[in-house]
Amino acid sequence: MVDNSGSHGGWGRIWQKESIPTELKNQDQWLIAKMGDNGKPPLYPRSPTATERGLTFGDVIKIMEDPDLGFIHTDRISDTEKVIIGIMIDPDDDYYFIDWDDVRDPSQGDTSVPERVVEWINEIGGYTEVSPSGTGLKTICRNTSETESPPPLAEPGRDNLDQQPIGALTENPTVDVYTGGQYTSITGHVFGGSDSDVESKRLTDARPTLSDIADELQQSLTAESSTVSGNSGQEESTLADIGRESIRRKGYDQDRATVAKSGWIEGDWIETSDPTVDQIIATGCALDKKFRYLWNGNVSRYNSVSEADHALVSRLWYYADDRELVDDVFQQSELYGIRTRRLGISDWSKPDPKWDVDSYKKSTIQSTNDNKGYQGRYLNPKD
Repeated sequence: MVDNSGSHGGWGRIWQKESIPTELKNQDQWLIAKMGDNGKPPLYPRSPTATERGLTFGDVIKIMEDPDLGFIHTDRISDTEKVIIGIMIDPDDDYYFIDWDDVRDPSQGDTSVPERVVEWINEIGGYTEVSPSGTGLKTICRNTSETESPPPLAEPGRDNLDQQPIGALTENPTVDVYTGGQYTSITGHVFGGSDSDVESKRLTDARPTLSDIADELQQSLTAESSTVSGNSGQEESTLADIGRESIRRKGYDQDRATVAKSGWIEGDWIETSDPTVDQIIATGCALDKKFRYLWNGNVSRYNSVSEADHALVSRLWYYADDRELVDDVFQQSELYGIRTRRLGISDWSKPDPKWDVDSYKKSTIQSTNDNKGYQGRYLNPKD
């Protein structure tokens, strides 16, 4: 899946262009991005939703085979990063995609994908490929309805597939649906092996199957919540109330208020109506993968850092439910660090970080207070 050919020997490319469906190749909304520790930031166009500046698939082939064409700055690509391609989904497009995250162990291949996930994918049909990291799958779909949108499958604070980490992976599998206003990477690495007829396949509409998946996930959640007890031995009404002890929790460094890439958050789940900053951070990072990504400053799924600010603040409202506490916790995040980091002398002439502009902070906090408050226990991290 990694192609290191071309004029730049250290330029690793992740794609199999022959396997990408013709329907997608015919779009002129392609982009080039890179993949590294900080997500998948676009290289060209720099905005992941600038569809009017999108590339044709022919452009993509030329750039991937000869980066010296000048579309992108190759000095922005390190030896440890891979170059990937993606397609921008306009809000008015019929395209959407299902993101099966952490369902595949690259060392074991497609056989490691849970049987139920395989059944759902087979029921949907159409085109499913392996993600650039090899740990996830993606089903590209086309909505055939003019009035109905694909149903969401995930909620803040929950890993929604009832499945322990796959193989050597450390994250619980999740599934969600994404529509317009963003881009998605494309690899052409077809799930289940090569398919010579994949180019002629039409993208399917997964809405009927998605409705069944949503119902099944809800039934599983309801059934388990009726039998699981919390630390105190008392039965709780939802899984979110207890924050499952079995979850793979990311290592939490209290001194630096950062979240490591591996390990566990050591601590006890406690009942409290007045959580501290550390308890909110630890709980959000333990229970909510998207919280954790945003906390670490990963903004690859968002059109701008401002949009990522709104996404993280929305999640902070869920766990904090207090304006001042939301502000205090946000300022300890790496997302805030992106706003404050100054890398050179010339940067000191810039105005204050955007979050510290009072009008921006107030409007962001006010406009994102749209979550029901978290009702579960909080993780009290050990010193």
